Amino acid sequence: QDDPEAVAKDAEKEHDAADHVTTQPSNMEVLSETTWAEKLSLVVGGILALAQGVSTPLIAVFTADSIGLLTTSDPSNLLETMTPVLWKIGILAVAQFLLAWWWQWAMHWSAAKQASRWHIKFIKQLMTLDVPWYDANDSAGLAARLQADIGALYMFMSAGLGFLISCAGQFFAGITLAFVKSWQL
Repeated sequence: QDDPEAVAKDAEKEHDAADHVTTQPSNMEVLSETTWAEKLSLVVGGILALAQGVSTPLIAVFTADSIGLLTTSDPSNLLETMTPVLWKIGILAVAQFLLAWWWQWAMHWSAAKQASRWHIKFIKQLMTLDVPWYDANDSAGLAARLQADIGALYMFMSAGLGFLISCAGQFFAGITLAFVKSWQL
């Protein structure tokens, strides 16, 4: 009944099945599974996040302009002299809002599509495993770990990556603006 060759083959199958499920794909394998629309969404979201970050230091410029006008203008016609600066601040506020909304939407959409595909792929893979694999491994622990990993990737791709790009753009634009305009901003 207990053929040593059959037992060895079963143990090898269990080991191969466990290796197949728990191995982590490389970054290129993960990116190769994205659709062209998801890649385009990530690129567009990255560009919009960069645009939002680069435009943020303009707040300091417009604030400096408004303070300069407040200190040098005649109080009787202050509203007339401040109107152009107030328009610039309003337009910048609307642009900042729209850029932030669009890049977050683009990145969240792409991340949600990918996370959903990973969940489905995991369930399909889990359903095709042999019964002895379930005896040797804890499928609930693997599912919990996968959920946590997919959640972390989703959070990074949907928000963290965009904020990273936006903050990097803001930093370099701010340093450049400081060199061009003045350190006193």
